[in-house]
Amino acid sequence: MNHDVGIAIELIALTDICGRLWTAQCTQTVARGARILLSEVPLWIHGADPRPLHRRARSQVRRLELEDDTLTWSGHCEVWRQGAAVWARDLGSDNGTWVVEGAKERVLSNESRPVPPGGEVRVGRARFAVCPVDGE
Repeated sequence: MNHDVGIAIELIALTDICGRLWTAQCTQTVARGARILLSEVPLWIHGADPRPLHRRARSQVRRLELEDDTLTWSGHCEVWRQGAAVWARDLGSDNGTWVVEGAKERVLSNESRPVPPGGEVRVGRARFAVCPVDGE
């Protein structure tokens, strides 16, 4: 058993948002309470937009499609782990990507920002909490 601590984001949306997580190994449904382990490979978060999926998003190894979220764009943002830190990058979305540190919110517009331990990333109607995960 590996006792390394990983970092995940947990879907804590206030509404019943669900999605599909696409990886090289499988596709799985994601709902409130699901934890998605982060790595140095960015997790591309996008909406189920009726427009064609952004060309770069289609080529991503790891992507999370948020279903029924009209506020999430087809190439919204990406989140990844760099060492012990979590980073979020807005990809020019219409509604922005938000990093929440307690009461302070900063919108990300075509830039990368660190997400503090215990902080949140907000994308459309979805909220993701950064949380430690024991390795297995």
